[in-house]
Formats: sequence, structure tokens, C-alpha cells
Amino acid sequence: MIETIVVGFSVVLVTLPILLAVVRLAEASDVAQDEARSIATWVARHGIRPELETVGDVDITVVDGVVHVSTVVEVDLVAIGGSTVTSSVSGSFAMPISQYRSDR
Repeated sequence: MIETIVVGFSVVLVTLPILLAVVRLAEASDVAQDEARSIATWVARHGIRPELETVGDVDITVVDGVVHVSTVVEVDLVAIGGSTVTSSVSGSFAMPISQYRSDR
């Protein structure tokens, strides 16, 4: 019985950081994608970069009437053994410039 508990605890101890890393990476990917989409939509509608606090690094380019926005978000992950590892997650979005730009 004790051996089963010890083995089960060690399995949880090894798999928990991996599951936590997967969840954190998925969340960061969603944040990067949502940020890229909202900035691209704003620039396509208003013609200027929004004055927002961004989570990551933002790159905006306009090519042939299409706004391309890419974002990079840094994520701190806990590795096996408790050490911290930093990983980068990127998101991108392209939006055609609106013919009827907003004045607001």
C-alpha cells in the first residue's frame, strides 16, 4: 500500500508541471492571438495604432491595404524540479483596411 502511494505521488509530481506548462502555453497563445486581432481591427478601422497597454511585443505592418499584426508573449513555466523556464508564444492576424474609417 505504501509503495502505491509513493509511486502515485511521484507520478503526480512529474506530470503536474507538464500539465501546468501545457495550460499556460495554451492561455498565452489565446492572449497573443486576441491581442493581435484587436489591434489589427483597430488599425484597419481607425488608421492609427491604439494607445493600449500590450501584454507582449507588437509588430504592425500594412501591405497592399491589409494590416498585418504579430505579437510575441513571454511565458514563465515551471520545469520539473521547480526551476523556471521562459518560453515565447506568438500570435498573428491580418485584417483588410476598411473603406469607411471611423472618426471615433
